[in-house]
Amino acid sequence: MRGREKGSILGAHWPLLVVLALAAVLRATIGAAYWPTLLQSDSFTYVRMAHRGDPVAIDPGRPSGYALIVDLFSLIDGSLAAITVAQHLAGLAVGVLVYVLLWRLGVPRWAATLTAAVVLASAQLATPEQYVLAETFFVLFVVSSAFFACTRGSGVGAVAASGILLASAAMLRTAGLFLIPAWLVYILWRHRALRPVAAGVLALALPLLAYSGVHAAETGRFGMTQSDGWFLYGRVAPFASCSVMRVPEGTGELCEERPQTESAAFYVWDPDSPARSFGDMYDEDLERRHESNRLLRAFALEAIRAEPLSYARVVGRDFLLFFLPAPTAGMPAQGRLPAPGSHEYGEPKEEELEYYTEIQREHVPGYPDHSRTDGVAKQAALGAQRWLWTPAWVAAAALLAALAAFVVALRRRKEVGNVPELALLVGGPLLLLVGTAATAEYEDRYLTSVLPVLISGGALALLGLYRAAPGQPARRGRRARAWRSGRSGAPR
Repeated sequence: MRGREKGSILGAHWPLLVVLALAAVLRATIGAAYWPTLLQSDSFTYVRMAHRGDPVAIDPGRPSGYALIVDLFSLIDGSLAAITVAQHLAGLAVGVLVYVLLWRLGVPRWAATLTAAVVLASAQLATPEQYVLAETFFVLFVVSSAFFACTRGSGVGAVAASGILLASAAMLRTAGLFLIPAWLVYILWRHRALRPVAAGVLALALPLLAYSGVHAAETGRFGMTQSDGWFLYGRVAPFASCSVMRVPEGTGELCEERPQTESAAFYVWDPDSPARSFGDMYDEDLERRHESNRLLRAFALEAIRAEPLSYARVVGRDFLLFFLPAPTAGMPAQGRLPAPGSHEYGEPKEEELEYYTEIQREHVPGYPDHSRTDGVAKQAALGAQRWLWTPAWVAAAALLAALAAFVVALRRRKEVGNVPELALLVGGPLLLLVGTAATAEYEDRYLTSVLPVLISGGALALLGLYRAAPGQPARRGRRARAWRSGRSGAPR
């Protein structure tokens, strides 16, 4: 019997293979249209970090994990084509992980296949894979972490692997730190033995502590980045009023009669920002860099204490933008494919264009000007992006389904099942979206980073609601019980 099951494993999952083939065609089309890669404003920073030999100290605004990946793949192909090919393969792997995760948790094959298809066909996920951006590997590590945490029982190795992968995600993008509380709650909830919990916590903490130690050795400051004060200041500057707050010593130059704009990005990056009176986030003088970051952080925290309702308003507004239709209509979004005649990095100012040109000439010689090319492949890729852009209501529906499942579970009318897994798959993305809205500002790429996990949580919630519906027997999926318990009868 078991032999027949093994022999028919591909036949049983043939719909997923069809979806994978179509997803591969989509990615091949994007790759052919924009070969060998695409560069966005952040991409130039990653390329610079990767090729100058000391990525920890080069950029104060982002961790070095992705730059190290770029450096590794540059050894294979200096044109950066290898990194984009690897990212497209990673995107396919994410879809497979989503499918297997849901199937192991008891979701029917057809529903798991449909969820994986939504993930694999999402333009939000497929198009950034062609860019030199950290999003794709971040998504892969986050989904892989959830997979190992949810589907391998109380095994010490699996929990440790989950912790290492989550730490790796945070070393690619610091937004991953917001996922940690939900992960810790899940590990304590589901894995109650000392060994797996200790293994998971150590596997998560040690890489982060080691990275922060290296960062301290290079910069003189323990942590992941050196710019938290800058970004938090940008968050509060549009509403901060010195007339109602205690202005920290040395920050009086940040006071404005009225805000110049509602844009947090202006206050962080624009040369006309009041923060520039303290220097620059990239100041070569480390002491001056740290001092400006400290002063901006102190000002921002005092503004939040003085006006908590204003702070809650801007955070709530930006959080809701993740679930509203087309909040960035007419604006260049991070990681979207550029149309003919436009650059992938938007419309940079003259000094920015000079910087991009210098990086291209020094580190990516022969990089093609995609704005000057057109063709069938490019039109097909742009059409796929337009029609396959996952609407905001999908993420909103996943969140609402999860909330409904929690309400049903709390009322205990019937067992919803997989509640701890649901808390991880939805709670983590929710914390990340709230956290990024609280410390930076709305950018659609934050939702992209957790979209596969959030959609998986929505599918699991819908299954729980179906089972809790009147007339349905209260039960938990046999596959989920067997797989978590580690019995030999669990599917493998």
